[in-house]
Amino acid sequence: MTTDQIFLIGLLGLLVVFFVWERWRYDLVALAGLLIATLFGLIPPDEAFLGFGHPAVVTVAAVLIISRGLSNAGAVEIFTRYIKRATSPPTLHVVGLSTVGGLFSTVMNNVGALALLMPVAIQSSLEAKRSPAIVLMPLAFGTILGGMATLIGTPPNIIIANYRAEITGQPFGMFDFSPVGGVVAIVGIFFVALVGWRLIPLARRSKNAPQDLFHIQEYLTEVKVPENSKAIGKTLSELESATEDSDALIISLIRGEQSIRGAAWREKIQAGDVLVLEAGHQGINKFVSTLGLELSGTQSKEEVGEVEPQKSTKTPDEILLEAVVPPDRSWLVGRLAGTLKLRSRFGVSLLGVSRQGTPYRGRLKEFRFKAGDVLLLQGDKEQVLDVIGSLGCLPLAERGIQLGKSGQTWLAVGLFGLALGSALTGLVAFPIALMGGALAMVILAVVPPREVYH
Repeated sequence: MTTDQIFLIGLLGLLVVFFVWERWRYDLVALAGLLIATLFGLIPPDEAFLGFGHPAVVTVAAVLIISRGLSNAGAVEIFTRYIKRATSPPTLHVVGLSTVGGLFSTVMNNVGALALLMPVAIQSSLEAKRSPAIVLMPLAFGTILGGMATLIGTPPNIIIANYRAEITGQPFGMFDFSPVGGVVAIVGIFFVALVGWRLIPLARRSKNAPQDLFHIQEYLTEVKVPENSKAIGKTLSELESATEDSDALIISLIRGEQSIRGAAWREKIQAGDVLVLEAGHQGINKFVSTLGLELSGTQSKEEVGEVEPQKSTKTPDEILLEAVVPPDRSWLVGRLAGTLKLRSRFGVSLLGVSRQGTPYRGRLKEFRFKAGDVLLLQGDKEQVLDVIGSLGCLPLAERGIQLGKSGQTWLAVGLFGLALGSALTGLVAFPIALMGGALAMVILAVVPPREVYH
């Protein structure tokens, strides 16, 4: 047998061992075997990903995974922490965000860069008492323009480079787009940052806009009355003081499967009753803690037997976080809230939902999501942020960026730099290098495996 045959048989045997061991997922093991065989010349680089239809598909997927890894590790925070300080005057605020967005887009997917910087833009606008409309549109243009400057900045560049390689045998390099795309990006970003944002209608960049944005529409939330609650034996009318103090509105009383409205105002509350409230998340917390209630969320009957009801008192590691359902990337659209079972699956509670200021008057579990809906989630910081990513939603709060440990931050940056450097120097093809970097991030726990396919 030849050396290649011996090596291939040994590699296949090693893969079987890892499949049986089940230490890593089978798809990760198989991909690692493919990359090893390619690096050692057993498989031609241009044939490694034929099963995916086109190498551009793999390259785009690898860029998205690497982008998520840089975000998870907190690499983005290194830059964004300085943006929050430079918010005055407005021109400096816009220039800073647009420039950083453009720089991020040169080395990661432009949509991912926008998603990472949106919470920073919104929060920094709130702190500066300025309408987010001033910075959000320039930020969007900055990420679009920045992606034009490099090969991996935007999927069209990757696709064009691969087709050029098929026709001429020579693909575009990492910075072959820069002489044109880079100049257009620089001119465009400075125009948008210095002039463009001033073209936004005055009504949209008024000083009152941040309050409108962050006084997010009232949530519809269910709270359960436990046996030791102070609310037992009282009527809804007797809870008026607590309702007024917390700025919460009691919509209805649910007893068993029956929803009691109107006449429920004189009904005495019993253990096991469910109150449907309309309030902001601060009002919900105050109302629940005052009366000793439990947050019911979207817990269904099947979940009650599996999981202890969530208490109203949050642990130090728990947060309340708002997220919005985007129109083009979330699989939540069209689904019922009751089918998510976030508490039993992830330990995260869906406390409320909001839709453009129009209250939903039914049960939370019967709420069907649409693009633009706002979710209020409660749970462990890491779990909540993971769930938001898994649902395909965008965070709206300050902690929307997931902070990583400093060691993991430099690990992610180092893996990305190694992958990019090996491709730029011609040691390996771009799809192989980027997919190798993405695989390393997953194996080293920078990107959780469950996030890869999202």
